[in-house]
Amino acid sequence: MISMNTHCAQLPPPCPPDFKQSWNRFDQPPFTQPVRLREGHHPSNSHFLAVHYDVLQDVFELLRQNKALQPLSMTCKAIREACMPYLFRHARVDTGWEIMSGRLVETSSDIWLYVRHLTLRGTWANKYDRPSQQRIDLGALQEPLRDFLSSMPLLHTISLTGGWNGVPWDAFKTLLPVARLRHFKLGMTPDRGRPYPVDEEPFIVAPLETFEVTFDGVSANDDPYVGERSLFEFVVPQVSETLESLRLPLESAPLARLAASPWPRLRKLSLWGDRSRSKDCFVPFNAVLSGMSGLRSLVLLYSQKDDVERELVWLNGSPWKLSFPDLESLTLSYPDPEDGLFSSLPQLRRLSLRCWPRHYLHQFAREKQEMDRNGWKSPITTSSEMLAVLRKCPSDALEELEIEYKADDRDAELLQSLSVLYPRVKVLTLLRYRSDTETEVPINRLAHDLSTMAHVRVMRLHLDLPNAPDPESFYPHEYYADIPEPPPGPPFASSRQAAAEELARHLSSSLRLLCVLTRQCTTNDWYPYSIARDGCGMATGITAELVLNRFEGLSLRDGTALMLDH
Repeated sequence: MISMNTHCAQLPPPCPPDFKQSWNRFDQPPFTQPVRLREGHHPSNSHFLAVHYDVLQDVFELLRQNKALQPLSMTCKAIREACMPYLFRHARVDTGWEIMSGRLVETSSDIWLYVRHLTLRGTWANKYDRPSQQRIDLGALQEPLRDFLSSMPLLHTISLTGGWNGVPWDAFKTLLPVARLRHFKLGMTPDRGRPYPVDEEPFIVAPLETFEVTFDGVSANDDPYVGERSLFEFVVPQVSETLESLRLPLESAPLARLAASPWPRLRKLSLWGDRSRSKDCFVPFNAVLSGMSGLRSLVLLYSQKDDVERELVWLNGSPWKLSFPDLESLTLSYPDPEDGLFSSLPQLRRLSLRCWPRHYLHQFAREKQEMDRNGWKSPITTSSEMLAVLRKCPSDALEELEIEYKADDRDAELLQSLSVLYPRVKVLTLLRYRSDTETEVPINRLAHDLSTMAHVRVMRLHLDLPNAPDPESFYPHEYYADIPEPPPGPPFASSRQAAAEELARHLSSSLRLLCVLTRQCTTNDWYPYSIARDGCGMATGITAELVLNRFEGLSLRDGTALMLDH
């Protein structure tokens, strides 16, 4: 199936192979050229289009975001022509039904003139064939697919998502060389259990600016990723001089190639996963990062083993020198106070120091079993260690701070120091785990310790409440009043409410949203409360905002679920 953005009607359901009747696939008027509006130019029969071009662009974009552009486009031909570039700039195509069957690549339409972003979603196998006879490689369809892509003169982004059987090599050979392609996003594993024939069938990759692997699963296979690894080793070095954003799983990231390549334009780097499974596991991070001095965003999230010490990004006495004068965002797992990285971050605006995977995945039986199966432990940072790290990188410019740690006897000192070290923080995410001697969470003391953070607008807290239920048994009953037997949620819901009320009473009047982590099955959500205040700024009550999933661009989902396998 194919859809255009979120406003265009779906295609008719896939037809059986013997279906002979012809039909208009897109049910669109036959426009032959994209309309390019110029400032001061508009069709004479539409007063609406007399609006200044820049304003009109903003209007169309606002309507698109609110799914109201399609009704406007149906008012008259002139307005529809003006709306076309917005209606059809993002096309989503079902790979199995449309590409591997040959149906779509044999069809022409003027709507492709407007497509800038093409998402190929689904399995790379012909859904019309019997399972035992399914086409899993392009074969003779490679040339038609190449012609299909050439019908999109504005195409600059391709995304692959939702498949389970990997991606054929001839598909990569067709997609990645598209001359205008600048952004490639892989939301599914390309792996087919065997290396790609990169030496026998090489090709030249387009000068990409973005190459991002966006699936976050982690396989427990002892020797996975042979296909991924061969693909990344082939593609990434070719585009190192043009890439601005790179995101790769550590299991298959070619770290040695990264360390040996030039990166004059790279601004964002994200590496995550189980480094011990990489064939380049002994390549130090500072060797990889030494040629990336222009980075503005760095994410290093890696799991830890029992027999492995925390890895320092910046080793004292290392032959590689690190310098990040423009780094604005840093996300790092298991920070170590001895790491020299923290003393060279003059422009930092966002700092996240956390566990990967989250420490709370080690607390309940089923999740801990999965962690153990992967061989992962969680040497979580203590309050004392976190305080030592943060004192190395104070900043008046920091706006977002996230810390995940286990309380010890310096917990109060840590929390009280935040307003001194980072006086202008607007978003605070704090995952605090009780010390071994704590049976209750000192909510009142935490509230007073955090009360001096005068500019915080959003606070997201994991309080490690002792009555938090196992996510496998916790069902969000408050959303469904007709459930006959209440599950083990009410005690926790009451504790969460009481904790939020106590915190709201003492925290700064700048606070607009207070969130408490609530784990439900495979979702981990920041349960949001808005705060009502009187004329003096004192909190008078809180309200659960059940329909809210984002606030001021900030996600209210923690993003760590237990779907760990590709």
